[in-house]
Amino acid sequence: MSEHFRQEACLAFRAEPSNVTAYKGLKEQKRFKKNHLPGEIGLYAVELTGKAFQLFRTYYEIAQFLKNEFDRKYGGKWHCIVGDRFESLVDPTYPSEHYVCYIHNGVEIELFRTL
Repeated sequence: MSEHFRQEACLAFRAEPSNVTAYKGLKEQKRFKKNHLPGEIGLYAVELTGKAFQLFRTYYEIAQFLKNEFDRKYGGKWHCIVGDRFESLVDPTYPSEHYVCYIHNGVEIELFRTL
């Protein structure tokens, strides 16, 4: 196993900043890659993502919006990664019922809460 994966960090990712203008005209498509959120919370995440893509132009703004809304509505410390090219590794010690990773119009969203 490489040294990269032996790091003790809970989250490692590489993201490339981009704007979402090209994605705004696409027909909405969503696909869950991994969903450990209770049903209504997962649906809320998808609905909120659609709203975020309409309101904001950059992945950073979308991630910030989703994180802040989940902090406000569900409490705790939520984290959000948004991008069309990134890798992540989330430590399995996160509360398993507070993790979702899904694709929205070709853009991946990873949202999770830590203790």
